[in-house]
Amino acid sequence: MAFAAVKKVINDDCLESLNTKNLGELCNSLKLNASGTKSELLQRLLPFKDDPVLLDNRVKNISVKYSFTTVLSRQEIQPPTAGWKCNTSLFPKISKDVIKTYQSNNRQGMIGQFRKAHRMFSSRRMKTIKVFKNGIPINCTSDWLNLRTGIITASKLPSLLGFHGNKEFDSSWFYILNKIDESKCKPKQYRNYQRGNYYQKEALEHFQKLSGVPVSSCGFFRHPSDTNYGASPGGISEAFLVEVKTRAENSEAPLDKITGSHIIQANFQVSCAGANLVFLQSYLPEKKRSNIFFIPRNDLLIDVLKDIAEHILHHKIVSKWDYKENNHLSELGKNLLNTVPSFDTLR
Repeated sequence: MAFAAVKKVINDDCLESLNTKNLGELCNSLKLNASGTKSELLQRLLPFKDDPVLLDNRVKNISVKYSFTTVLSRQEIQPPTAGWKCNTSLFPKISKDVIKTYQSNNRQGMIGQFRKAHRMFSSRRMKTIKVFKNGIPINCTSDWLNLRTGIITASKLPSLLGFHGNKEFDSSWFYILNKIDESKCKPKQYRNYQRGNYYQKEALEHFQKLSGVPVSSCGFFRHPSDTNYGASPGGISEAFLVEVKTRAENSEAPLDKITGSHIIQANFQVSCAGANLVFLQSYLPEKKRSNIFFIPRNDLLIDVLKDIAEHILHHKIVSKWDYKENNHLSELGKNLLNTVPSFDTLR
């Protein structure tokens, strides 16, 4: 459906009269999740009816084309530079002072100037935000670890869905279900997080230098509608999140490609923070080098991930499967139906 037609339908006060199929087509045109009931589809579309600017920004963002060269040899590929810049005109602007006031205000995002912050996160409310103060990161402190204990976090979700093997799947769910601080049980693995935490500020400064876009450190985000979930992005800007992946010691170069685990983590971060996209930064501190990957929000992926995690968390049998947008999802549904999702059925 053409964007002009989409705007007309949304602005003509006729959304409630449309059937599920037509609402799904509108969602699909705006790159929203097109599956679900009529009320769920309406809930995704109504914010655009109430805020024409939000609708215009959404259309402009969808229309932006990103091009990546993939046919050059490695010798011909130029290193990351400040040649690309995020077009922040596509997103509402917000100042650091407004964010600070927004966080301390009891009526978050509901009236007056706080709508700026509300719109910044696509009309999604943030339940909990902890921000670095005076340059001291909250990551890996006792408060930060306590917030994450027993919580399904974006960084842990790939393991909880079987991406890192059966042993990791079982142990990760054991820590979640029993609310155990994993860092106390796996201290060797935890040292990798300490290295990442140590170089995170430096990595974000390098990102700013390459992109020309200011980025602030941030802490832990609770999911806006479910306190069982949360995420800790590396940084936050007016228009996007940044996830820093510090390379292990003795690495020769930053990552040159991303994995399914990275895509899952990034999408769950935007789900918890209410953002629209993530730049994943692979940083090699010893050589001051970064490779940066663009990961846009995928609402369908987010819904599938959370649905599966919910069934495992509450030990519920999958009695229905609404995700049939492609063959992979259809096959996954056949494996999961009438079972509690397990490592074997998720493979």
